[in-house]
Amino acid sequence: MEARTVRLRVVPGVVAIMASSLAATSTIVSAGAAPAQIRPVCSTTRPDEARCFVVIDPAEQTAVLNGSGPPPGYGATDLESAYRLPVTHGAGQTIAIVDAFDDPTAAQDLTAYRQTYGLPLCTTAGGCFRKLNQQGRAGHYPQYDPGWSIEISLDLDMVSAACPLCHIVLVEANSNDVADLAASENTAAGLSVAAISNSYGIQEFNGMQSLEQDYRHAGTTIVASSGDTGFGPANFPAVLRNVIARLVRGRMGVRQQWLLRLHRQAGMADGRSLLHAHRRRRVRCRRQHRHV
Repeated sequence: MEARTVRLRVVPGVVAIMASSLAATSTIVSAGAAPAQIRPVCSTTRPDEARCFVVIDPAEQTAVLNGSGPPPGYGATDLESAYRLPVTHGAGQTIAIVDAFDDPTAAQDLTAYRQTYGLPLCTTAGGCFRKLNQQGRAGHYPQYDPGWSIEISLDLDMVSAACPLCHIVLVEANSNDVADLAASENTAAGLSVAAISNSYGIQEFNGMQSLEQDYRHAGTTIVASSGDTGFGPANFPAVLRNVIARLVRGRMGVRQQWLLRLHRQAGMADGRSLLHAHRRRRVRCRRQHRHV
């Protein structure tokens, strides 16, 4: 498989938190793509399966890194400028990324992105990058999935851009079943990481409270993407009390406008509602009671 890169539109999430937030909420899309062209890369077949939130524009050609310079799109320096990232660049911190299935070219893609944008290398041999299975061991990885592999590589890119001196641990869940993802969350938390990025979600469901403890770990910041389809049903794990979830879309046609928008952002637009269904019902009951 070839190392790949793509045009990016990112949304925000102090160094470790920022890096994991970018990983959790990044989207592959052309700067001028029409909504009708954009499609998700991950799918589900059962109600207890989560999906990643990457979407792509099929009309755009994927740019393959060939050493001729960065492809069109927003790169690492754009993100550093837009978010005014700390000058420490995450030195001494480790970020964990939890995703489902295997990305066999994760290490190669990570190297290609970092070389293209002039970032320090982060390799397995150098002790900076680790790829683990759900049990926390290197090797015996889950099966390959083409959609989730895009999500994984994009997550690695965004952590690299926001936190170039951070070490990175990728934990690959056996599947996109919520139980496997929760187990992988515990594996990641046991590695003494500063933050864990979760770039997936599932519409909230009965029984999700039983998994809340898997996303609560003292001393570790846990972030999750809220989704990218406007006001609508909230997603697990973004709705959990101990998870940071935030999404602001900033796709602009002009680079300067895009950067200005990121500097001035102050709220959530077009991301899914983070007010989950149980909370909405309680709010409605209180309002009805006041009007009686």
